[in-house]
Amino acid sequence: MLPYAAYVPVYIDKKLIAVIGLRQFNHQRYWKKEEMSLLNAVADQVAVAISQANLLEQSREQAKRELLLNEIFKTLADSLNRTEIIDKLAIKIGESLAVDRCFVSLYFEPIYDTSHLHKLEHKSEYLAEGIASIKDNIDVFQPALLKWLTKNKQPLVVNDVLEYPFKEGKSELINASVKSLLIVPIAQSGKLTGIMGLHHCKSTRVWQETEVDLVAAIAAQASVAINNAYLFRRIADSQQHWQRTFDSMTDGVALLDKNGRVICANEPLIRLCNISSEDVIGKLGVELFSIAPDNYSGFEPIEEALRSSVSMQVEIQDLHKRILRQNIDPILDQKGKVANLILVVRDVTKERQAEKEMAQRNRELSTLNAISEEISKSLEIDKIIISAFTKTVEVMGADTGLVLLLDEMQELLRPVAYHGQQPETILKVLTNLSTQRGLIRSAIDFKETYVIENIDKDEMPDPVFKEFAHRLGLRAILITNLQSKNRGLGLLLVAYRQKHTFQTNETQLISAIGRQVGVAMENARLVASLQEALQELREANRLKDEFLATLSHELRTPLTSIRGWTELLIDRDDIDEEIRANLKAVLNNADSLQQLINDLLELSRIENRVLKLELEPTDINLVIISAVQTVKQVADNRAVKIEQDLALDLPEISADSNRLQQVFWNLLSNSIKFSRSNGYVHISTRYSDEWIEVKVEDNGIGIEASFLPLVFERFRQGDSSSTRRYGGLGIGLSLVKSLVEVHGGEVQAESPGKDQGSTFMVKLPIPKQHIVTINSDLKDKLSDETKVLSNKPKSLIIEDLEDSLRVLVSIMERQGYEVLTARSTEAGLRMAERHYPKVILMDVNMPGRNPYDILLDLHSRPELVSIPVIAISGFLPENERQKVLSTGFAGLITKPFRRSELVTMVNKLLAPLNTVILETEQETNEEPS
Repeated sequence: MLPYAAYVPVYIDKKLIAVIGLRQFNHQRYWKKEEMSLLNAVADQVAVAISQANLLEQSREQAKRELLLNEIFKTLADSLNRTEIIDKLAIKIGESLAVDRCFVSLYFEPIYDTSHLHKLEHKSEYLAEGIASIKDNIDVFQPALLKWLTKNKQPLVVNDVLEYPFKEGKSELINASVKSLLIVPIAQSGKLTGIMGLHHCKSTRVWQETEVDLVAAIAAQASVAINNAYLFRRIADSQQHWQRTFDSMTDGVALLDKNGRVICANEPLIRLCNISSEDVIGKLGVELFSIAPDNYSGFEPIEEALRSSVSMQVEIQDLHKRILRQNIDPILDQKGKVANLILVVRDVTKERQAEKEMAQRNRELSTLNAISEEISKSLEIDKIIISAFTKTVEVMGADTGLVLLLDEMQELLRPVAYHGQQPETILKVLTNLSTQRGLIRSAIDFKETYVIENIDKDEMPDPVFKEFAHRLGLRAILITNLQSKNRGLGLLLVAYRQKHTFQTNETQLISAIGRQVGVAMENARLVASLQEALQELREANRLKDEFLATLSHELRTPLTSIRGWTELLIDRDDIDEEIRANLKAVLNNADSLQQLINDLLELSRIENRVLKLELEPTDINLVIISAVQTVKQVADNRAVKIEQDLALDLPEISADSNRLQQVFWNLLSNSIKFSRSNGYVHISTRYSDEWIEVKVEDNGIGIEASFLPLVFERFRQGDSSSTRRYGGLGIGLSLVKSLVEVHGGEVQAESPGKDQGSTFMVKLPIPKQHIVTINSDLKDKLSDETKVLSNKPKSLIIEDLEDSLRVLVSIMERQGYEVLTARSTEAGLRMAERHYPKVILMDVNMPGRNPYDILLDLHSRPELVSIPVIAISGFLPENERQKVLSTGFAGLITKPFRRSELVTMVNKLLAPLNTVILETEQETNEEPS
């Protein structure tokens, strides 16, 4: 123990919480045992007081009773305002202990880290007369002091400022005239929350232990009071914040007791209940809202939640037609019983209305989609109307529906669909309805949608229509017109027996359906018109084909005689060369005429998309040579030289040789026709890995640049004068383009300009697999010089035209056949049964019995079934050609034909050569067998 001083610890539950210290400054003093006992007694008293102060946290009323033992304690207990507490505390201690300066300083937060100075929240100060304030000077509270107080948790007693233990702040204390000081920590839960300081400035002062203990006890009690004030402020702030939050909720919220009565409620709930805040407290939760009678089921969710301790959620409709959703959640006590209920109420009327409107809108959109899908599947007007009308009435929930269509004169309306009424009643009332009257006329002429929500009050311009509505017991009507391209087609009506408020989406739906049905009706009418026009076009095309068939037959039949007799005359040895040359000219012109006929027929087939290629391995050079031979006489007559530059190793391609010969014949004929005398036409072939290219060049009149893009168009020629001068139908080059393209090829035309010649290039694809004929003598063996077997085999010709018959007989006799003839199919059948010919040639265009029936009769006899029958025709449509070849005819020859063509076909049928077919460029790893 220090001399002249006495220190007594203050313990509570064996824990040092303060020290009461006494010190004698003016004389030496040794503390007596009685004094120390007294001091200890005081310390015990202080400990008791402080212990009593600590009980303030548990019970404010109990703390007040304990603090009555001490006036200062009473002062602390009288207020929960921290500012007021420390102000009173500073004054009371300053006056009671007769110090010159007493101050109390608190900090914003407890001192956890003493490495820096915490900011003061408030500083209260008591000053004796003539003493200066240090309230605004915080330099006296240095980190060293705070650290010491935090660590030692006891007062700092300095009887002489010169003995102040810290260098920091010492000079500031001296400058503030401090002679002695006592600093007591104010702590809460062991953490420094502030300090209490006593200064003696007029002279030094030895602080008595009782003074120190007293101040420490007061500090301890002050700490409790200040903390209580702090907590009170936080609770008050929290309560205010909670109440503001509580009231700011959009949902109505109430706390109910275990009996279901309201303890507290927020403003939204009070507004929902439409009662005052005073009346709501204590009211039973089940009485807060009045449920509409038709919505009351007898079930009380609040009572059920109290009984079952289970959360509930229900929706009710009150007398104000509001839909209120109630969530009831129980709060259970420690025994698991309901202590309180939380009631949350939300007005979901708008949500449910929005959901209802959304569902209705979805139904409407689905209806529109369904109507669109239905009418897209049908072009029948009645079916379209009934489908759309049924779905419209269904989605609108209408009592009555009606569709009226305008007649052809657009003067009267007729009902075509109806719902909810007897059709006899509707027809009777509608007898006098006319589009010239009020409402109906407006709906059709002005394209408006009419809404009548109450027929007894709303204006109805048409008295007949009003009578119609009254007779059918209707009060609310919605009418829209069926229209397309600003043309009224009729009316769509939906109606209700009760007054009905039509929503905007309902009128929009009806208008949309009206437009949709109107467009569909117009489309159906247009399609019907198109189908009728198409049928007329098909009939015209059929008549055209029939005419072409007849024309072809009538032209080819005499051409057959011309060609046949001309060829026979040319082969005679008893005519001179001039006559022979003239006959060849006749033959060449017959070929040209035949080619023109073929071009017309091919063009018809292409237009009708019935052109069928007879593909076979084809040597393009041979096709070109044949075409050159055909036009050579014409070229010679015009003094035009034909030059050929053909690649010798040209690969074969799969093609229709007859059609390609048409292509090259037309190109050569075109170049010869537009070449001057002593001109030339050059034809060449080249090939690459993918293409065979055929080029036809001339030095003729050329093609003007403006006409070059049109050169392959049908019936196009350079000008009318050239048409008269050079002749032709203007279809040759168009046919060339079509035939080349169906072979997968391309054709181009080039010309530097007028009088500078022209060039036509044909490109034909080479397939990856092409066919090569190994038999090198095949072409020779299939020539028209090939003879059939000797010993005069019999051939039968069935032909009704004398000229054609004579030509055929002559050709077959020259080939060594004994020729039998018949002028009808029945006669031919009898001849075949008697003579068993090797081959039969039959004109399939003969009158009388169907040639297909004759063929069936022949094949029904075992002895005749193997006889090949060759069909001969002036013209056959493509489908008939296929029928001929698929029903058993061995071949088909089209008039007029070359003698070699007929002879070759007969030889193939009666003496076929064995040919080996080699596939090249096959991608296979198998070895040949």
